[in-house]
Amino acid sequence: MRHIPLLLSLVSLAAPLTACGSKDTPAPEGGTAPPPAETAPTGTTTDPAPPPVVGAVDAGAVKAPPEETAAPPEETAAPPEETAAPPDEPAAADPTAAPGEPFVAPPGTPEVRGVEPEVVARVMTGALGCVGIAKNGRSVLSIGEDEAGKVLLIQATSGDPQSWPLGDDLAALVTGDDVAKALRVKAFAPCRTIEAGAGPVVVPKAVPVTVRENEDGWVEAGIEGNRAVPVRRAPYDAARETKLVAVYWSESVGALWVRLRDAEDEENSYLEDVQPQALGEPACVPRPVGGKAPEAEAPPAFDPKPAQLNCVAMTPDGQKAAFKTFFVSKSPDVKSRPNAIEWFGPGDRPDIDLTCMLRGCKDDDLARVTADAERLGLVGCAAMRGKVVVDGQVVPFMTGGDVVAREKSVALKTGGGWRPVHKLSIGGEAGDHEEVWRTFQLPSGGPIYLYVGNSTEQVEQEDRIYVLDDAAMNLCPAPPAGVLPAFEVKVSAAQKDVGGYRFAAANLTDGDLTNGWQAPTWKEGQPGPWVEVVLGGEHTVTAVEIGNGWQRRDGNGDLFGMNARAAEVTLTFGDGATETVTLPDERGMHRVELAAPKQTDRVRITVTKLYEGSAWPRDLSLAEVQIIGR
Repeated sequence: MRHIPLLLSLVSLAAPLTACGSKDTPAPEGGTAPPPAETAPTGTTTDPAPPPVVGAVDAGAVKAPPEETAAPPEETAAPPEETAAPPDEPAAADPTAAPGEPFVAPPGTPEVRGVEPEVVARVMTGALGCVGIAKNGRSVLSIGEDEAGKVLLIQATSGDPQSWPLGDDLAALVTGDDVAKALRVKAFAPCRTIEAGAGPVVVPKAVPVTVRENEDGWVEAGIEGNRAVPVRRAPYDAARETKLVAVYWSESVGALWVRLRDAEDEENSYLEDVQPQALGEPACVPRPVGGKAPEAEAPPAFDPKPAQLNCVAMTPDGQKAAFKTFFVSKSPDVKSRPNAIEWFGPGDRPDIDLTCMLRGCKDDDLARVTADAERLGLVGCAAMRGKVVVDGQVVPFMTGGDVVAREKSVALKTGGGWRPVHKLSIGGEAGDHEEVWRTFQLPSGGPIYLYVGNSTEQVEQEDRIYVLDDAAMNLCPAPPAGVLPAFEVKVSAAQKDVGGYRFAAANLTDGDLTNGWQAPTWKEGQPGPWVEVVLGGEHTVTAVEIGNGWQRRDGNGDLFGMNARAAEVTLTFGDGATETVTLPDERGMHRVELAAPKQTDRVRITVTKLYEGSAWPRDLSLAEVQIIGR
């Protein structure tokens, strides 16, 4: 079967800068973004049977370290008699393509409230390059240069870019409200600049990313074994080559920003973003890995006379919380509503009347409420500041947003950086203006409650409560008990997608046996195809479970028997130790117990022998891989 990784679109929008001719000036309008990726099918498909051909590693595949990457639409498969091309050799990294050193604020840098010293210093000294990337990845703050001199540039994935001249006095720069907000720490994470050299730029993130100029005149980004994604919009002039100028990146943000220029234009450059989904992160939000366990802390006791009336009570399991809500209109056309205490959350509403708390409970009501709360085990509400608990781990939690991109969101820091988990409503002058006032959660975890204030032209103030559980935050499914979470999945290479089939490496850890990953046709004498599961730090691994083959029947037939399966694999651990095992030629998950528990931060599975397929003898498929341990 002819396959390869999932096509993911770059979300990238460049617009002309207000300061013309800037070296960070965006490209002219006119291009359109690639279409969104199709999701991998799980049911029967009516697509015609894929041709029984060998799959060559595409020339655009990047051979640098890991993550699932997007691809532009490809040509149809070659006829059967054509010989597969050998895999690309790894791209030689330029020795000058090293990570930028952290920018250190020199002595005497003035303090600016809400602005990081290194940002102040970079602005005052006029050091060219990246200053910060918004934690949601949707905008970048950098220092560029135009005919008039150096400028502070803000480029977002949507909205108009902005620029300000750099003067000797920073105070004059940050007096404008928009600029001051844009510089605040909660909006931007410090970033590094890697200037392009003679070869590719290797960004040393937890899963390294290679950015390079390809032989077709495009700049592309990718990771080991996966197809590269073009780092620009659909070409507004296909005949014009694109050159790589620099890469902006941050350890705590998943997105990259790439500075490009047209080959024929030495003066002007523009910025494009590469979002984490384009580099292989799943559409769902990856679950956190490697975080600290929360300190043993009991929730506050229920208080019938709380000092502040916002969240007033919570069930002992955190599945329900009571909030005082109010709605005050400033328009005769919209009626105000009386204050109320309402319950929110997925659990059952407790049998208790807390209405007296709105005005202050008197003696009789106080005794009743206290007794009922004790009977139900109600607790007080714990305010979470800058962190929440997910999967028994303390996780950074940002309740700010990106004022530059004209959007606000609540973001969670996962293994791949900051990921938005809830978008706030900002509808312009006449629309909503939501602000997160407080965040509540049991100290041990559970649903997260956002206490949000809103105002519009007609509403002076309105309370809104948002409950963020796994589904609301779009967290990826939790692995079964005993299965270690995969921080990243690397593969040796992959077949092209074809028809309704998608073969991203991410399919190997999605819990679905009806899809999977497929290697290019394995030719005699070539190294065996491999899959590597990177864990979130060192774990004790006791077993590996493998779903062998393409375990799906559809209109094209029984794809399990038609494609090759693994007959023998070698397990390689972080210290280089190996263990070779045989696999049965069977559907389902097969568990391989290790000879002894192994401390490791990764497991590589290299196929050394095949059960040949009836239609595609040496097109290896694997449906699922799980690492078992603690």
